[in-house]
Amino acid sequence: RDYADLYFKNLDEHKKCYNKFQKIICVSNSVKDSLVKKYNISKEKVKVQYNPIDKESIILKANENCTLIDSNKFTIISVG
Repeated sequence: RDYADLYFKNLDEHKKCYNKFQKIICVSNSVKDSLVKKYNISKEKVKVQYNPIDKESIILKANENCTLIDSNKFTIISVG
């Protein structure tokens, strides 16, 4: 079962919901293919938008030394 299956009574209800949408955006081609196959949705209706976050760049920056923080002070950082 998919996570979304928890919110629908049955597969037909799920299909009806998705087929009401004008466009559906997926995070990858494999998600798009699964959605099209499982719910019989037109491929033209489903688009792929990859995650715009540059994961490699974030990992490189995470390993750099940070000179902005004074190590002699207690510092709290929050990222949302």
